[in-house]
Amino acid sequence: MQLKNIEPAISYTYGDQPATCPKCGNRTTVYETTGLPVVQQHTSLSANCRYTFFQVAEEDNHP
Repeated sequence: MQLKNIEPAISYTYGDQPATCPKCGNRTTVYETTGLPVVQQHTSLSANCRYTFFQVAEEDNHP
């Protein structure tokens, strides 16, 4: 059994530029988290990667 995408990845800033996957470099799908407005969940759009990571806004980037 092979486990994929189990290592945590957190990026501590996001802005107006689209996020790219830290593993494959492809664009991502963004899922807003409901309880934490400054956290976004991203998943790579690459069918071969599908890596999931989180972005947390730095204090300067959120209301």
